[in-house]
Amino acid sequence: MDFQLNEEQLQLKKSVREFAEREIKPHVMEWDEAGEFPLATIKELGKLGLMGIVFPPEYGGAGMGYVEYVTAIEELSRVDGSVGIIVAAHTSLCSNHIFLAGTEEQKRKYIPKLATGEFIGAWGLTEPSSGSDAGSARMGQRSKCTAERQNCTGFVGNRHNAGAQGLTRRRVRLGNPAECLRHRIRAR
Repeated sequence: MDFQLNEEQLQLKKSVREFAEREIKPHVMEWDEAGEFPLATIKELGKLGLMGIVFPPEYGGAGMGYVEYVTAIEELSRVDGSVGIIVAAHTSLCSNHIFLAGTEEQKRKYIPKLATGEFIGAWGLTEPSSGSDAGSARMGQRSKCTAERQNCTGFVGNRHNAGAQGLTRRRVRLGNPAECLRHRIRAR
């Protein structure tokens, strides 16, 4: 198969490459050596529409497809793999799970804030006995509300409640004491 990017995709590739060269490349070693999360840069990517590239405009996204998404991730990762994986995990492992499996209420509540970079999404799956093997996980969690975690969202799971189906998951918004009290999750 002879695959070629169309003109719009080539323009996206060029724009993301220029942004990455100008705004990311000069800071890569500094961020790495300091162990710093490049929050300001990630927020800029949100303003550019890259944090919600695959989501429809009615949810605050850019309304592009997966070729454009992969092209953007490739260009970001070419300069800094960490920034590329931040955007990829945010989009594919957090936001897209809500978009594909969430209720309409959850989509309207979270996707616009995730798509614009107001919220930064994450997804975690690891524990000492199973690593990233979801089938071997035996986890339980506890949510904590701290000032540093304002505007963070995520799913937590508990295999003990899942039965033969595997892991279950719950959405919690960290940083909101009232919501965390309603969705208190105790370690098992």
